[in-house]
Formats: sequence, C-alpha cells, structure tokens
Amino acid sequence: LVFQHRYDEALDALDSLELEYPMHSLGDEILYQRHHIAYARQQYDTAAVFLEKLLELYPLDILVDNALLDLG
Repeated sequence: LVFQHRYDEALDALDSLELEYPMHSLGDEILYQRHHIAYARQQYDTAAVFLEKLLELYPLDILVDNALLDLG
C-alpha cells in the first residue's frame, strides 16, 4: 500500500498489526514504514520521531543502520 501511495490504508493496516501483535518481531518494520509514510507526506519531524523510537526499542536490529542514515 505504501508503494501505491495509499498511505491512509497503509496506516490502518499498521495500526491493526500493532493492536493484534504488540511487540511482534516486525515492530521495527512497522516503525520504519510509518517513517516512510510521514516523510512522503513531508511530515519530517514526525518521521524523525518514528526513527528515534525504532532506535530506542530495537537498538540491535538490522534497520538501525538505515534509521541512523535517514536521521543524518
């Protein structure tokens, strides 16, 4: 949905995943996708918050490098 620029639907799907599976191993991916959506909507402060949360909750995850790079 993100690649199709259907951001509202993508956010609804991410919300559902988080509610049904809290602290799932895909939590980092959910935060990273939320970052992409916020960035695409030019909500840069919000996008940065999602990356910072990813770094805080998943400090050893594979997406940490991407998050640090995106934060600058």
